[in-house]
Amino acid sequence: MVVTNNILCPHCGRPPVEGGGATRDHIFPDAFGGQGTIVACKDCNSGIGSGVEGKLLGPESPFTLFLQGSGLPHGQLKATHPLGEFMVDLGTGDHTPRTSVEILDTDVDGVKTVKMFGSPEEITRIKTGFENKYGPPLEVLSEQIGSPDTEPEVLNVSVSVDMADLRRLVAKTALCALTYLQGDSFVETALASWLREVLDAPREWPTSVRRPPQDDPDGEGAATRTFDTAEVMTKAQAMLAKAVDPIDITEAAASLLIAVEPRYSAGPRTGFVMSLMGWILPTGLFAPGVPTDMWAPTFVIQRQREPIRITDLARGLPNGYQA
Repeated sequence: MVVTNNILCPHCGRPPVEGGGATRDHIFPDAFGGQGTIVACKDCNSGIGSGVEGKLLGPESPFTLFLQGSGLPHGQLKATHPLGEFMVDLGTGDHTPRTSVEILDTDVDGVKTVKMFGSPEEITRIKTGFENKYGPPLEVLSEQIGSPDTEPEVLNVSVSVDMADLRRLVAKTALCALTYLQGDSFVETALASWLREVLDAPREWPTSVRRPPQDDPDGEGAATRTFDTAEVMTKAQAMLAKAVDPIDITEAAASLLIAVEPRYSAGPRTGFVMSLMGWILPTGLFAPGVPTDMWAPTFVIQRQREPIRITDLARGLPNGYQA
């Protein structure tokens, strides 16, 4: 595979020295087994890591749920119970109380009624802290101590995701993938600038490099005006099955479809559709313009802890940029 090295950061277009120095940024999130990397400045890499990818790996994210059954390192999910909240791993069944302290009432004499929830060790620690601050004794109005024989029978887990964050993840991955393939010649194109506008609408930057918020190039509510990403991906997969070296993307940890349409009636455009752990993201992008020398759908595929794989469906090659 012929892969060009980039000198400019694809996320801001600057030399990395102007953004805190050069770092390696994963094309697909490292949490999903991403191996391929490109050069990015430290400011962008840290800002995207916390402001985009980090948001999608929290205790109420569907991606945390997917990862729990994947064998990859993962976090826990938040679960609710009438007594309090728990942190759970649905893959192993492990669950631990989520420590909480709530002041229910303060009477005229300043006496506080406090509800505590957590493991016995945590409750002992909290009680000690209250006694040190307010003085003993503490009056226990009621107490329920769990044991292996009194495990909660039902824990409720709910997950949600912000469509705008998914849209920004697709833009970030597209920027990285095309920079991986075409280097700085792509970073300086109008298509790259458009993708950066999506990523910056608005991006959560570190305080030292914070920039004014800007609008999404597709306007307000762009993330909810979705197209049928599953249909686009399914059609491309049918073509992929006929390639010289077919790949089943349902087995991939992550994939990005770059669907170029150079003869689209309203002008050349490129569609970007992404999947993670076999789930096709419900939002994608249609960007104006097409990448240089790309005239048919191209898949960028990441299997767990394996090198990035490229398939250009125009030439039916497993590595589309190989001469």
